[in-house]
Amino acid sequence: MAKPQAQPQNSSQQKTLILGIIAAVLIVYFGLFLMPSIDNINKTKSKIAANKKNRAQLRELLEKRPAVVQQEVKPFDGSISAFVEKTAQELNIKISNIRPYGKNSEGVEIKIDDMTGKDLLDFINRMESNGISVTMLDARDYKGSGLWAIKINLEKV
Repeated sequence: MAKPQAQPQNSSQQKTLILGIIAAVLIVYFGLFLMPSIDNINKTKSKIAANKKNRAQLRELLEKRPAVVQQEVKPFDGSISAFVEKTAQELNIKISNIRPYGKNSEGVEIKIDDMTGKDLLDFINRMESNGISVTMLDARDYKGSGLWAIKINLEKV
């Protein structure tokens, strides 16, 4: 028996097949490469907008800061850690870690996650106006969200 031979396709079928392959390649390209890039661009734009807003708030608060710094500060008398925890509760700030720090453990080191720039400055102003100085501050923007991860060392003035 003779094998049936494949019939040659006409040119319109070949063109349709080629166009189908090209369309499939373009769909895969858009799905795998172009769409994730567009998503990343949109995420970056939102991070930039959040950072601009945060920077504007910080600038506004820093302009008010000289008035707070010039106030007379009375020496702090009491437990720094208790005062820090009480102040954090009043300002709705969640402290993730607090531990003794400094000479004779007179100071405290605190870590705070998800804090806005305004909340940070309010917290620092409250500490300094009550006789507690900030000896170290490390603030990092949390993944460009406008929220900060903070590490602060506080001691009595």
